Amino acid sequence: MLRRMVLPVLPVLVLVLLGPVGTPAEAISGRTEPPAATRSSATSQYTTAQFENRLLSRVNARRARIGCAKLRLVPTLTSAARGHSARMANSRSLSHQLSGEASFSTRITRAGYRNWRILAENIVYGDPQPPLLYNAWLHSPKHRANMDNCRLRDVGVGVSYAGGLAWATMDFGRRS
Repeated sequence: MLRRMVLPVLPVLVLVLLGPVGTPAEAISGRTEPPAATRSSATSQYTTAQFENRLLSRVNARRARIGCAKLRLVPTLTSAARGHSARMANSRSLSHQLSGEASFSTRITRAGYRNWRILAENIVYGDPQPPLLYNAWLHSPKHRANMDNCRLRDVGVGVSYAGGLAWATMDFGRRS
């Protein structure tokens, strides 16, 4: 039986007119490391690719319901999202910018997603079930705003596992 839990999530949105500009991340929970009470002994029944696809399918279904185009999966954003999720899982820390890591906008640009006009990022950790992580984003106004932003057209999704938890990143973007 799955137990319901509150998952910490952090949104970030970067609007750019002339070039990359970073914004500070705001923690909803104020915690960056998972408390012992939220650690799960469950292991994911999904491969990483299946988990990522299920998260994206849920977001795109929502976007279709509200009149936005489906997000287009972009390999460079996927690379950035996967790398960030792996770093968060390895450090057991939820943050848009981990210690020693480049800023969000620099990470995206270095991954090869260039000439962008707008970027956004959703991150989350929790029980390794796509519906639970998606619902955490859905119930966070800032994360929901990122998913519902029809101006965002490209996406990369990355999931990594550590400590019985799934760590997920969804990087959104738009060029011109």
